Amino acid sequence: MTGNPSACAAGVASLDLYEKENRLQDVKNLEVELKNRIEQLQKKFGEKILAPRTIGAVCAFELEGKSNYLNPIAKQIREFSLSKGVMIRPLGNTVYVAPPYTISRSSLDKIFGVIEEVVEKLV
Repeated sequence: MTGNPSACAAGVASLDLYEKENRLQDVKNLEVELKNRIEQLQKKFGEKILAPRTIGAVCAFELEGKSNYLNPIAKQIREFSLSKGVMIRPLGNTVYVAPPYTISRSSLDKIFGVIEEVVEKLV
């Protein structure tokens, strides 16, 4: 924000990594994986999973019920997922997944396993 030299150097180094390590391809691969997983959730839970969407490394969906930023289910989801070692921060009844581009398959398995438990137990 103020042109901090250290922050600017870190930003430039990060952009260099994007080019050298082909992070954009990682994002494309992750997008395909997230789409597949969210489709599997919708097939398994049907109308409990509404408006699934994915763009880049972010996917989201609504849980059935009143769509509202202040929906109290958000607190239940957050507390339940943290007790399972996964940080999910829903906005009301909208669940977002925005993992790092380099996330492992096993970590995605854990995240989506917890999301399945959320849907089974809380919705």
